[in-house]
Amino acid sequence: MPDIAEIREQFVICTAHFLKQGQRTKERVHLGSTAIVAVKYDEQKRLLDIEFRGGGTYRYKHVPEFVYLELLKAESAGRFWNAIKDQFEYEKLT
Repeated sequence: MPDIAEIREQFVICTAHFLKQGQRTKERVHLGSTAIVAVKYDEQKRLLDIEFRGGGTYRYKHVPEFVYLELLKAESAGRFWNAIKDQFEYEKLT
């Protein structure tokens, strides 16, 4: 039977794992797109930041996670985003 120190250590490891899983902001993802350099998504706030190759980074609001996931796997990320971008409020970041 494990002693208290072993149980405590395993608890700390498990807690760290689950807290990491709870992170809602995805890492910045570089795309191999001719239109989009990179994207970053905040699941909790439903914000999608898109950095365009032509210049400028925009933050789109109220973006469902499934839209972000579809953007990542789209054959043409630029064409996909161009077709749906008008559905979302946005602001220019840079």
